Amino acid sequence: ELTVAKAAARAQVAADGATHLDTIVANEAAIDVCVAAVVDDEAAAAAGAAAAQMQDAAAAELRAGAAPAAPVAAPHSRKTRRAADAPETDVARVERDVLAAFRELRAAKFVPNVRGAYEVQFALVRERLAAFARLQAERAEDGWQPIHVELTFTPEPKEGSDARPAPPLGTSGILLTGRIDRVDFHPQLGYAALDYKTSAEAKDPAAEHRMSRSGRWKDLQLPLYAVLLRSIGIEPSPSQLGYFALPSNPDGSCIRRTDGWDAGLVADAVSYAETIAGRVAAGDFSPDPAWGHNPDWKPDRADAFALVWGVGMRGLRAVPRSAAAAGPGGAP
Repeated sequence: ELTVAKAAARAQVAADGATHLDTIVANEAAIDVCVAAVVDDEAAAAAGAAAAQMQDAAAAELRAGAAPAAPVAAPHSRKTRRAADAPETDVARVERDVLAAFRELRAAKFVPNVRGAYEVQFALVRERLAAFARLQAERAEDGWQPIHVELTFTPEPKEGSDARPAPPLGTSGILLTGRIDRVDFHPQLGYAALDYKTSAEAKDPAAEHRMSRSGRWKDLQLPLYAVLLRSIGIEPSPSQLGYFALPSNPDGSCIRRTDGWDAGLVADAVSYAETIAGRVAAGDFSPDPAWGHNPDWKPDRADAFALVWGVGMRGLRAVPRSAAAAGPGGAP
């Protein structure tokens, strides 16, 4: 079940004295927490099923007089079920479980009587969670089973935690840290890595990662998920990376995948990430000249860091190096 400790760690919002903006934050945090709580049970079930199958196979080998190939470790999870158990495909049951998790979260984080703005946000949470239940049941019916939830990679995993060691990014010496919301497995289609999105609209992950005309990478999140998973022996299918979208309008909820991506494209993104990491490790923060010839980029933003400095925003423009060196009024 969802614990108060987990709720406190994941939904860091104030109680009755919070602002309306905080209720929106609570909305998205609550969805993330409740979805994770329910899917975590399915992931634990998958881990338990896999362990049970291995244990049964080992027992059969022993009965036949052969030594088992390797000892079988119990899955590190809160709940295990036998291999005969399948992911829940009944929408009503999934919705019941996820709404129960939300009620527990609400009771732990908020006083019983709250302002009307909170009740509106709570209603929106319930709508999104109902949409999640529908998608989760459909995905289970299609044969997908979650095996990891909130899979975390950190430089120094704490003893007893589920976190995994952060892998190095190329030869830069920089460690790649992060957390993957969800990893699913399908007997025929392999592994999938999904990120929950609660934005206003369900976005296309391919369009979010690459510029429309030049094809340059502008986001490396999903390709780097592949790097993290490879470090623990999981090879996700390039076309099974994507978003589990739960937008403002529940009718638009869907799973959007990187259709059309192949191993070569993901490798190109990883190579780009490794190049960036190498430059950072070397202390090289000079502008990338290629951006000046990019049709997707505005002329006054040839510097890759222009957006960070605010160039082109609120009337700001790039200052020539000579003028910047001279200082105010032309003084050196």
